[in-house]
Formats: sequence, C-alpha cells, structure tokens
Amino acid sequence: MIIYGSRMYGKSEKVSAWGICPHCNQYARNESYNGRKWGHVYFIPIIPAGKKVRVMNECSSCDMGSHVPLDEIEGMTHQIREVSELALKALLAGEAQFSIQGEALNSLPALLEVTSTLLALQEDKLVELTHMALKQQSGLSYEASIYEAQWKELQGHKDAAVSLYREAASINTQDHEPHLRLAILLIAMGKAQEAQPTLEHARSLVDDPLIVLPHLMEVYERLQNHEAHAQILEEIFQQAPQLSQDKSLQKRYKKACKKAGRPMKAA
Repeated sequence: MIIYGSRMYGKSEKVSAWGICPHCNQYARNESYNGRKWGHVYFIPIIPAGKKVRVMNECSSCDMGSHVPLDEIEGMTHQIREVSELALKALLAGEAQFSIQGEALNSLPALLEVTSTLLALQEDKLVELTHMALKQQSGLSYEASIYEAQWKELQGHKDAAVSLYREAASINTQDHEPHLRLAILLIAMGKAQEAQPTLEHARSLVDDPLIVLPHLMEVYERLQNHEAHAQILEEIFQQAPQLSQDKSLQKRYKKACKKAGRPMKAA
C-alpha cells in the first residue's frame, strides 16, 4: 500500500498558547509556526503544494487553524500592532473608545481581543510593554489585572491566571468579562463546581444571556445536575429558537430530561 498525501513540513518560529478553539470549541493548546505544505509519499516531502505560510493557532484537539502567506505577515502585524497601540493610548488617556479607519472600537475589549494574535505573531514584547504601561498608570488596576490574567492564561500559567481574574473581578464587580473568563478557565481545569456560581453571577451582569448560557450548560452537564442542565437548554432554545433544530443540542436535551425524570417541553 502506497502512503501519500500532503502535510506541513519545515516548521519553524513556533509559539504555543492556550484557549478555546473557534473551530471545535474545545479548550486546548494551540501552536503557531511558519511552514509549507508539501505532497508526500511515505511521509517524504516530494512536491511543494502551496506558498510558505504562517499557521496561526492550530488547535491540538482538531488540528484546525488559519494560514497566512508569509508575504502578508508584515502587513498583518502592522495592523494588529496599530489596534493594540491605539487601544492602549485610549485607555491611558481615560477614553473608553478609540477610532481606527473610521470605526469606533471599545478600548479594553479591543486590547484583549488582539493579544492572542500578537502572541501568534511573536509580538510578545509588545504584550509585556502594554501590561507594564497599564500597571504603571494610576486608575487602571482593573485593566492591568485582566490583561495580565489573559496573558498568563495564554502562556499556560492557569493558577496565576485564576488569581488575576479573581483580582480583576473584585476590582470591577459590574463587568461580566473577568467572571466569564475565570469560569471558562475553571471548567478547563476540571473545576466545574467552582465555575458554577461564577457563571451564574456573570449571567446576572450580561444583556445577552447567550454569552453565558452555553458555558452553564456544560457546567451542569459535568455536575450531572440534570434538571438544571435541561432548564439551561430550554432557555437557550427560548433565546435562539433556531438552535432548537440543532440535533446535537436536542440529543443533550432529551438525555437531560430523561435523567431528570420529566418530559421535554414542546418546541
């Protein structure tokens, strides 16, 4: 039997991080690296099958990631750095929003959103300088704590990240973000019991319950609280009726109701 196919070879400039994969929704380690896909026979590369790329955040669970041609990396890095620097500048000036290319963005969420991409692009020095600037600025202890918490989490320092998310949540009790991030991390660490009250509190702070409900569904499923699991699924279906047609969710709902010893509600 001849073994042939295509795969990445010549991996270099590797960077690892941790987080939720946008493809499979699993919390896992991901890897970013430079490489090139080759056609192989018996795993010996024979023919190049594409351009040299930077693979961004390739998930260790599902092997999915995004591929950016190396000749586009410089431009992409410039754009991401600009967002990070403008967001930081706005925060240091006490401004909750900033504008880029005519679009208004919220300063802290934008800063947090680009951090994992900066790491994947090997811009960790900028992340460190950003954290230092936040930490040194009076009145930004919350922003400094949650930013450092995310950075520690991406690096795999989970216990340190938990402590910092708790610190951020105690500083700003009205923002759901540190509670939600803390709960997701606790779930990944196998601590669903600790995550449950944190998620319930986060639910009380959000305008859109669907931000929190999928995570609560996972927590109650892990805790084998079948009635609460079924109720969360019913709330999800109520908030997003189209999800009631999802076969996977319907299967979980049917199982939860059966184990809770009560009938399913009509869609």
